[in-house]
Amino acid sequence: MSEFKITDVSNIAAYGAEWTSEDGYRYQLVSARGSHEMTFGGKSPDSAVWHHYGAVVNPARFGFNGPCRTTREFLAIARNFANSSEGS
Repeated sequence: MSEFKITDVSNIAAYGAEWTSEDGYRYQLVSARGSHEMTFGGKSPDSAVWHHYGAVVNPARFGFNGPCRTTREFLAIARNFANSSEGS
């Protein structure tokens, strides 16, 4: 399996990353700025609504050890998550 192309969807309130699987499912990983938590969600190709949102358990496994300071730092964590078995 090749690595997913991560798209930065961060905004003023949160860090965000999005990627698409080979079967067309879109996934998103989000962390509110200053937060110690990450949320993961998915969207099927035939849906206009994001679903399957939930907190990431033990985000330190992916390098998230507290609030991110930069978008680059968050995107590196998102890459680790997306390319793990949990990110797709």
